Amino acid sequence: AAAAAAAAAAAAAFALEAAATATMPKERVAIGMVADAVTWWHAATLVQQLKNLKTKLQIVVFYLGTIDGPVATTFSALGARVKEISMPVPFPESSKFWNNKRDNLLRIAEGDVVARWYAPYAKLAAWNQTEWHKVVLLDTDVVIAQNIDEMAQFPKDTFSPEACAGGPARKHCQDAEVGASINRGFNAGVMVVGPNAERFSAMLRYADGIAAQLRAAPDAKAHHDIENNHLAYPEQSFLKRFWFEVEGVSPESGHMARRGWNWETVELHGYNGRAVNVMSRLYNARPYDCEFCDAAYLERVKIVHFTCGYKPWMKKNDQFPCSANWTVLWHNSYYAACEVARQHGAECGETKEHRREWRGR
Repeated sequence: AAAAAAAAAAAAAFALEAAATATMPKERVAIGMVADAVTWWHAATLVQQLKNLKTKLQIVVFYLGTIDGPVATTFSALGARVKEISMPVPFPESSKFWNNKRDNLLRIAEGDVVARWYAPYAKLAAWNQTEWHKVVLLDTDVVIAQNIDEMAQFPKDTFSPEACAGGPARKHCQDAEVGASINRGFNAGVMVVGPNAERFSAMLRYADGIAAQLRAAPDAKAHHDIENNHLAYPEQSFLKRFWFEVEGVSPESGHMARRGWNWETVELHGYNGRAVNVMSRLYNARPYDCEFCDAAYLERVKIVHFTCGYKPWMKKNDQFPCSANWTVLWHNSYYAACEVARQHGAECGETKEHRREWRGR
């Protein structure tokens, strides 16, 4: 009954959104990212990448907590707007079986340092940013290989395919006519979000429902199953279940329409007639694609997502050698952004060893 009520509320929200946004100017689209006191220089690097590629879209940094003056002026100098946010959706917890390790990871430590899982879960705040018609929401561990302004035209709530499942495989980047596999799954690192106050309220109610299930769990196994299904990778797991249970359609669907990569977005339909959109692998490519994919695919890649265990800022010997061109793009932007930061009294996170390895000094 609760699920049916939530689905009905979501349907009503969708209708209200369509009426309210019909006359919204399409230019109210931003490229956004979440940053905090630890990861702000990753965000600054992403802003620099977007500027290097001459984006015409507004860039917004959703900052968790209170931003320091030098960091704020750095983002302003780079051409980004900063909007401070707080934890948008209460993280479901409070039970005798709670996973203390994850619980601790969600706490703000001394010195206002935001813990690892706190910032990803805070990406849910994007659905409450109704100042914008759409937000192209990016993780800060991406490399932008080409201008992505066309994503402003993607349908609201368009999701990207899974970036880790299945490991490296050539078939993931073959086009449909040459036997490509279906790009299944869902990854929250690249999304086109359609802000909607009613949908955000539905997310709040859904989080309350997860919390109630956790409190009612009869034993540790039942609790773990709930946690694993809904919160294992906080915002990604939450969205997977929310979209299926509340919206009635799954962004993980393995529909044949997702075969190959030579397209931008496809629409998938759920059991209740509702639809969700999925974008091509070109917008969530994997760094190891360079080992397995042909030139036709690699030349078209727009976004490379350094997920699944390794990042563009890691040591060279921890990286796929063939991904060096993408990694160098990241480092060039990193050093340019950090030079701006230094001019405004902020210091990027960097070690002497890192500087010697990537810049030879």
